[in-house]
Amino acid sequence: MMMSLCSCEKMIDIQLPRNELTEEKVFGDSSSANAAIMGVYARIQGGLGFLSGSMTIYPGMSADELVQQANNENTQFQQNILVADNGTIDVLWTSAYTHIYSLNACIEGLNKSTSMNASVRSQLVAEALCLRSLVYFYLINLYGPVPLVLTTDYGTNRILPRSSKAVVYENIINDLQKAKVALHSTAVSNLRVNRFFASALLARVFLFTKRYQEAADEATAIIENKQFHLADTPEKVFAGGSRELISVLSVVYPGRATWEGYTFVPSSVSSVPAYMISGTLLAAFEGKDLRGQQWIRMNEINGVKNAYPYKYQSRDLNSGARTEQYAVLRIAEQYLIRAEANLKQGNMEKVFDDLDVIRKRAGLEELARNMDMEKLLMEVERQKRLEFFCEWGHRWFDLKRTGRVDTVMSSLKPGWSSDANLYPIPRTQIERNSSLTQNKGY
Repeated sequence: MMMSLCSCEKMIDIQLPRNELTEEKVFGDSSSANAAIMGVYARIQGGLGFLSGSMTIYPGMSADELVQQANNENTQFQQNILVADNGTIDVLWTSAYTHIYSLNACIEGLNKSTSMNASVRSQLVAEALCLRSLVYFYLINLYGPVPLVLTTDYGTNRILPRSSKAVVYENIINDLQKAKVALHSTAVSNLRVNRFFASALLARVFLFTKRYQEAADEATAIIENKQFHLADTPEKVFAGGSRELISVLSVVYPGRATWEGYTFVPSSVSSVPAYMISGTLLAAFEGKDLRGQQWIRMNEINGVKNAYPYKYQSRDLNSGARTEQYAVLRIAEQYLIRAEANLKQGNMEKVFDDLDVIRKRAGLEELARNMDMEKLLMEVERQKRLEFFCEWGHRWFDLKRTGRVDTVMSSLKPGWSSDANLYPIPRTQIERNSSLTQNKGY
């Protein structure tokens, strides 16, 4: 499944393609500099990779969402028995740092440029900072502390130790706040990073770092802007033109609609899905929940019913027409971020209002107003689980950040160990960089 990911022999020893223009020419004018940034977007979505399907598949198996049909090395994710020699772990790491290298090269080239339009330069730097922040967010939530690589200097990068999550988060926050100033706030396209991308990711990061008022403020700024709103029904969320999607990525691989669609939707009516929805996730949906009805499909092979994710309904672009958008950030998350942030601050009534927005779209009734804080916290977790199942690793990361991972996973996974909440640092990377240390338990 990971064969299409790029690889390299050293963590940051990545060279730009030989046919790429020199730095001076690439960043000498707005047109070529824009093409360089667009090239990064294309590489991100050019194959099943770190930001193109993998953050749904592997954390989904690590959590309680997905069950893999095949019995291969990636079963280690499902059983939470990863080893440092796992090839997918290594390729995920390498893919992430390949993106970081490309983005660092763009940031450096743009900052050195003296000939291009200053406003365009600021915009492009801001886009690169946001994309780099997105990569680092997923890296630290998979591996914990990681090397914070901010330049293209191989001599420095090859011996970098791991930086704490707090340090990496602070860099993410600083970059996103800087980017917000430069990014456009009107007439935006969600096909590229925009100001709302920065705000939405900031809201998430503030929630993860327990800066609750700031999380609520960022979420509110997006919700009240009115450029984005919830789709009428779950099945319309990922459709072309959906105003729910704050940010999307355009898949550039020939014939692919989205990587999740290609991975999850069976190739024929007689094919067993490669990944199936777990029984515990299926059981979590109320019968009238529209998300369970519209985002899950069943097929039956040899008398066995198999449930699979159906948020993205197109496996291939047979006609060449793209009818779905590959969502990175959507406004439903902002309602749930604000609900949790307000709950943590004791603003109970606001919590009910935001949860009911999500529940209403799912076809569920409003919550009873006599719920206490503990029950409300579980309702926030439940709605986040059902709204964002099999989508960018939300469930796995939420279980870990709320301290619930041991309670939930120990009841579902035989032999569960708390050490499994972090993926191992790839053995090959430790062998190449003596400053790297391994996570506990590996």
